[in-house]
Amino acid sequence: MPEDHEVNPLEQIEGLVEDQRYQDAADLLKDAHSQDAADALQPLDPEQAGDVLVLLPPDQAADILEDMPDDFAGDILEGIQPSQAAQIVTELISDEEADILQELSEEQQDAIIRHLDQDQASLAREMLTYAEDTAGGLMQKEFLAVPIDISATEARRTLQQMAEDEDDFYPFSYILTTDNRGRFKGVLSLRALLFAQPNTPISSLVLEDATFASPQTSGEDLMKMFRRTDLLSLPVVADDGRLLGIVTQEDAQEF
Repeated sequence: MPEDHEVNPLEQIEGLVEDQRYQDAADLLKDAHSQDAADALQPLDPEQAGDVLVLLPPDQAADILEDMPDDFAGDILEGIQPSQAAQIVTELISDEEADILQELSEEQQDAIIRHLDQDQASLAREMLTYAEDTAGGLMQKEFLAVPIDISATEARRTLQQMAEDEDDFYPFSYILTTDNRGRFKGVLSLRALLFAQPNTPISSLVLEDATFASPQTSGEDLMKMFRRTDLLSLPVVADDGRLLGIVTQEDAQEF
């Protein structure tokens, strides 16, 4: 006898949406992996996909958008109310936020940004000032940084507090350091921090001549830097020395 074909529940999404059963479609997506959910929504037109996404928690909707092509994700945001779009945008990783908002017209960008809180709005506007194929346009604002003038014990305590405070604690193999004006001072190896004596000054562990990019560094030049260093991410540093973010090798490979 032929084996029974196990039906993937997500295959029902299109039919449910055609019947305008958007809540039932959203319920099917709630326990799905974000990439599976994105794949299930992409056969729909963006307006239909948006009708489903707005019924999900904003953080889950953001995860799904991040797994879609930027142009399709932008079309979805364009079709939903700016206030609802802003709730989703708030949950996006900063580099994905910039990539998706770049797909919208300035008028549409402004409509969404007006519904963000002050810090989020400022961040979004800053990210949109950089060309899409530069380190500034590719960078993300989520990174680990500690003050350079503290001890190893204080640094470990700071990282522990970050892990407790943040819903998404990004796994990085090294930590950036800054002075009290937010200027980049060097890279701290996670291994060096782990094995340092409690009162060891962080400044004595930092690699001060670490490679970094400027916001204007092109995607092509970024890849050259990655090939020379074998690093997975690079700090992005402004002309005045301020640490702006990091750019990953994976994102640089897009260009």
